[in-house]
Amino acid sequence: MSATVGLRNLHYAIITADSEEETAYGTMARIGGMIQADIEVETADNTLYADNIAWEAAVATGKATVSLNLAEIPIEQLASLLGHTLANGEMLSKSTDEPPYVGLAFEYTKNNGKKRFVKLMKGKFKEPNESTKTKEGNSVEFQTPTLEGTFIARLSDGAWKKTADEEATGYTSTIGDSWYTAM
Repeated sequence: MSATVGLRNLHYAIITADSEEETAYGTMARIGGMIQADIEVETADNTLYADNIAWEAAVATGKATVSLNLAEIPIEQLASLLGHTLANGEMLSKSTDEPPYVGLAFEYTKNNGKKRFVKLMKGKFKEPNESTKTKEGNSVEFQTPTLEGTFIARLSDGAWKKTADEEATGYTSTIGDSWYTAM
């Protein structure tokens, strides 16, 4: 991992099918204004001891918790990500709404100017908390939305994340050029 100095190009695609045979995604859509992305991966490890030494080590990866701080989330995309109904500029949120599984794609810029591309293959977002406050005199303080979700492995192949790096051996520009065309 390298130091990062930039983050951009958040895209998502709704998963239309995920079975042992295949995972299918809808068209990718862009959400502008990424401020911060945090990905916390849940892992477990254990060590088997035998003959008075560590004999074997096992590591398992579980879910990943994702937190995205954004400049804005257009209501159309919020409705799409949370499974809400949108009609005539109004979003109707029901307790029975079920967020769809989605895939995410974005990129960050490393300190040396090279890019690293990231895809999270399958996850669901939960209803965001809302916090806002009044403007105080001539002081302006931005309040920005944060989306949080849980990402897991796809049924079709067990993949949960894909990463590409401009500095990696075998990387070609066609990888970055097509990163946002399909999951």
